[in-house]
Amino acid sequence: MDAKWWIGALVLASLACSRAVQGGAAAPGAPVVVTPVQGGSAECAAGGVRIDAGGVISTVCNGLPGAPGAPGPVGPRGVSGGDVVSVKDFGAVGDGLADDTLAIQAAIDAAGATARVVIPKGTYRTAGQLVLGSGSHLEGYGAVLRPDRVPDIHLIRARGTQAQRLSDITVRGIRVDGANKGPDFADYDEGWGQVRFDFVDDLVVSDLSWAGVHSCLVLRGVVGFSVSRMVGRDLTDGVVTLFSGTRQGTISDIRATNASELMDFYDNSDVVVTNVQGTGQVTPAHMNEAFDISTSRRITITNAEVSGFALGARIKSEAGHEGVPAWEDITIANLRCSGQLKEGINAQASAPGYLPPARLRLSNVSIRSAAPGAAGILLAPSAAGAADARIEGADIDVPGTGIAAYGWTDLVLRGNRVRAANGLGIDVSAMPTPGVRIEGNSVVASGGGKPGAAINVLRSDDARITDNVVRSAEGTAIHFGAGAGGGARPVIARNTVSGAGYYGILVQLAAPTIDPLRAGSIVDNDVRDWGQVGTYRAGIYASLSGFSGVLEGLVISRNVLALPTAARNDQFAVVLAALSGEVQLGRAALDGNFTGSGVTYPGVSTGGSITGVLPPAGSVPAASGGDTISNDRGDASVELLARLDDPIQRFATTLTAERAVVLRADGAVRGDHFRVVRTGLGPHGLDVGGLKVIPPGTAAFVDVTFDGAAWALTGYGRL
Repeated sequence: MDAKWWIGALVLASLACSRAVQGGAAAPGAPVVVTPVQGGSAECAAGGVRIDAGGVISTVCNGLPGAPGAPGPVGPRGVSGGDVVSVKDFGAVGDGLADDTLAIQAAIDAAGATARVVIPKGTYRTAGQLVLGSGSHLEGYGAVLRPDRVPDIHLIRARGTQAQRLSDITVRGIRVDGANKGPDFADYDEGWGQVRFDFVDDLVVSDLSWAGVHSCLVLRGVVGFSVSRMVGRDLTDGVVTLFSGTRQGTISDIRATNASELMDFYDNSDVVVTNVQGTGQVTPAHMNEAFDISTSRRITITNAEVSGFALGARIKSEAGHEGVPAWEDITIANLRCSGQLKEGINAQASAPGYLPPARLRLSNVSIRSAAPGAAGILLAPSAAGAADARIEGADIDVPGTGIAAYGWTDLVLRGNRVRAANGLGIDVSAMPTPGVRIEGNSVVASGGGKPGAAINVLRSDDARITDNVVRSAEGTAIHFGAGAGGGARPVIARNTVSGAGYYGILVQLAAPTIDPLRAGSIVDNDVRDWGQVGTYRAGIYASLSGFSGVLEGLVISRNVLALPTAARNDQFAVVLAALSGEVQLGRAALDGNFTGSGVTYPGVSTGGSITGVLPPAGSVPAASGGDTISNDRGDASVELLARLDDPIQRFATTLTAERAVVLRADGAVRGDHFRVVRTGLGPHGLDVGGLKVIPPGTAAFVDVTFDGAAWALTGYGRL
């Protein structure tokens, strides 16, 4: 005879003889159904149920503990607040000694999809697994479940399959006590989770707490879920684990102390996590992270505070899902991470066979640790092709490197505050990172000696390093260098360097990556107090290596350089050096810098030479002001480079065909401008940068200004 049927029949038979419940007798062979009353009684505040002397449920309050009279929990669909079954009616004891597994399961089976199952206050020992089906709703405010250490079973399991999915399940208000240390699992994939849901649609889990267990809650292939108000302590794995396509859900209000991990994501999508707090346990066997995100898409984590983990968050690819992006559309905002041993955030893509990751957003994160070697943020894809990453508003204070990010296209590091006591502040060097934008950061870093820098960018074409405030006590403040894969056309503008051990700004251009037409721009920087250590130092040092020929588009202009108060003979304001090769300067702007003394062009040339128009050695005055006017550009299309071409461009010749003025953005910085003046007429138009066409037969002017990202039309008028 089925044990569960026997227990249920015995209890129901006894109930048929008991006193009426809520004004009516229980029908023979049916579960007890009790109409709830509004809360307000002591029983409601204590646990939500009233039990008479015979152990029979007599009242269920529609209020949560501590909130008498509040609306009670209702299942996602199909279950009214009045349909309630108590496990006590099926023989559950709740004394922590008797095995209540069969009694609780009998209540679950009897309720089916039409009633809520209530576990009254008490401690319920379980030696077996509780199985939920579609429509199951299990509530246990004040109840404690204490599972035995039984191999290869879960405490609560809803086990659908891809072919036969379950739906509409709710579990609320249960405390899980791991005093018996179970369960153990031989099969790791099957072994996660005291409470586990496989292939369920529409799931609600809330108000659960855990102590002394392995992993707490596992969702596999779940679609449409809400997980909220969970508390855990002394955990040897995560609080929440999602894998195998779990998607479209929210996780909120999670608290954990002394946990190996907080959350694991494996192949998930469209999940929002909010309001998480956790402290970690780091041992040689548990060098884990608070958040582990693997091969997932559209994951958002906001308002989290974690401390004491090996890493705050790790984003990576996982073997087994090759052929898809390693991960994409990951957002972490308002994360506070402290005391980590490694990085606060580590985003990589190391498993072979994956497409590159895409779209990462890190904003307003705070990362602080004094652990030796601890670092801030590492973005390190294993191969080229990663695209679109933003780190904005971070506050980082660590011994190691503050931000290391490389191998991305469209990488923006903006508005961050970085302090790196023994390392690089911002490092973009290990892989080519074309078009990186480092804007408006405050960086204080040791730089790691002469080769290091507070801001270090290597092998990256078209880098823009602008509007930063930088200090490097032991190394160089800003370093840009060429190498395998890139290193052309840097723009270094409007930075403030308030101190540097060696160079204020060091730019090292080298063949074959030098662009002879657009070498680079170092403009509008304020460099002070460089050369605090070392034997050879300069405020701005630009070197050319391995290049011979005409070099155009090199701009070192409008910088303000203040020599240290105790300047020595080996300290220079500006140095342009040809380390090898014979360089002839073509269109170049090497003037307008305001210094005290010690300016040298070409400075030191160790094996090479520089010829062309060079300012004289010594003090170079600031530009006198006023825009210069070009010669007549004739009947031709032209290409303009800011600072190399006259700001006022004159077209006085009749045009015999459609002509265009091409405005190049490389080398331009915010505020650069041109005025194109047409006085030569004719039956054809003059297109200025694709922004405005001066019509045929029209004398007019067009004003354009560079806004920091592109040229913009700022004026037009007829003459």
